[in-house]
Amino acid sequence: MAQAGLCHCATVCGYDFVVGVKSAAHKEALEKLDKTLTIVVMEWC
Repeated sequence: MAQAGLCHCATVCGYDFVVGVKSAAHKEALEKLDKTLTIVVMEWC
């Protein structure tokens, strides 16, 4: 619960969090676990 408060505070302050993954399959797997995440495929890695 403390973590949720921390994220809310960061969002209010203008910060955003993004999870970077190396493949579309990894992105899809994470999205199934948590639809609230912002996930990008880092094709340049």
